[in-house]
Amino acid sequence: MSESLVAPVEFGPEQMTLGTELLRVLTTGDAARLKELLRSEGRPRADGHVAIEVNGASTGAAPSPVRTGCLLGVTSNGNTALYLAASRGHAELAALVGERAPSLVATRNGGLDTPLHCAAKAGSRDVAACLLSLMRAAAAGGAEEAAVAALRARNRLGATALHEAVRLGRAAAVELFMAEAPEMTSVTTDVGVSPLYLAAETRSEQMVRQLLRPSADGTPSPASAAGRHGRTALHAAATVSKDRTPTTEEAAASDEEHDMLRNGAIGSVLIATVAFAAAFIVPGGFVADDHRSAAGTAILARRAFVASDTMAFLCSIVATSFLIYGGARENPRSHRLWYKILASRLMPMAARFMIAAFAFGFHLVLVDGANRGLIVFVYTVSMAPMLFCFPDVWIPLQLLGMAKAVWRRAGWRGLVNVHKRPMSPLHLVQLFVGSFLFQYLVGTLLVVLIATTFAVAIALSIRLPNY
Repeated sequence: MSESLVAPVEFGPEQMTLGTELLRVLTTGDAARLKELLRSEGRPRADGHVAIEVNGASTGAAPSPVRTGCLLGVTSNGNTALYLAASRGHAELAALVGERAPSLVATRNGGLDTPLHCAAKAGSRDVAACLLSLMRAAAAGGAEEAAVAALRARNRLGATALHEAVRLGRAAAVELFMAEAPEMTSVTTDVGVSPLYLAAETRSEQMVRQLLRPSADGTPSPASAAGRHGRTALHAAATVSKDRTPTTEEAAASDEEHDMLRNGAIGSVLIATVAFAAAFIVPGGFVADDHRSAAGTAILARRAFVASDTMAFLCSIVATSFLIYGGARENPRSHRLWYKILASRLMPMAARFMIAAFAFGFHLVLVDGANRGLIVFVYTVSMAPMLFCFPDVWIPLQLLGMAKAVWRRAGWRGLVNVHKRPMSPLHLVQLFVGSFLFQYLVGTLLVVLIATTFAVAIALSIRLPNY
């Protein structure tokens, strides 16, 4: 155990992989089956060491050949057996894996997270206690420096395990860290943010109380109050305090935001009202019964009117709901921001569909062949605001090179911002809304679709006057 924490895991091209059965056992928490696998395979090496290889350069001696599926293997994204057990809160499995391969306690995955980070994010007090016990045993065996480094390790975001627990509000994990390793409160991120500052910044009174609570023997908490740009946790608390009187600039910005939300809600309600009313007074008729090939079928303009009017109504109603939620102070700030972003995307779409419904509705009123000139005029005039009142229509022409670069680099997944399998349908929507395709191309594609429909409607009114 004395040197068990100094050996990292190999992530090179010849890395060992965890077997399918071992993956199943670790994810389901089957401790009995894991014990069977450990008994059948035996210890992989006498010292429990693993070498690491980063970008082809090895920092340790290569391990002896080990069968695929052993505890020293990794998943496709670099997670070890201990990561899987820790992230799912399987304390008994974590203890078994840590006992057989103690070097895994100090390993890092692709995000530079240690198993202690995973336990903190999952809020598993038992797993975190098991990992801390392994670190203390290593320190007692002579590897104190390595144990301290593993305890204070920062991930790719510069956060320690305590930072992650505070950020996610894992009270049980924070309580454990304060009892077993209070020195973690003095470790800051790469930008100088302490756990206490993070707790104050996120308005977590519970986290602040736990971090400032003295130990059982009355020793004051060693928590650092350091923050960004020389600020302290007290600055953060004063900034986010609900009782703080906003400055003149902040009050003006808040009033401006409120006015924008109110005006947006009024506009979306007006579009929804017009679209709803138009649905019950649809003009136009059907193809005459004596028409040989299409007797009794709806004319194209009527179909397009129904489709565009429906889309205008739905987009405006959803945008109205998002604006209401986005203006509610009770909702989390991050949620309100997403509601506002979604509403800002849906409102232009609703306006475009409403303009299209207006043009198709006039076509139905002027269905008489003598009014073909007026039909062309209506469609032409209706296209003007779509082309010149919505600036996002022309943005793709300036970002064509960027779109090609995204396509070459990440394919269609890069354009829709779905690089990994989404965790939920809502997560998929959030990814797509923030994608290059939705932000810069949807508006243009919608205008192209509407313009194409206009052109087809004009052509049919000229070539097939009875259709």
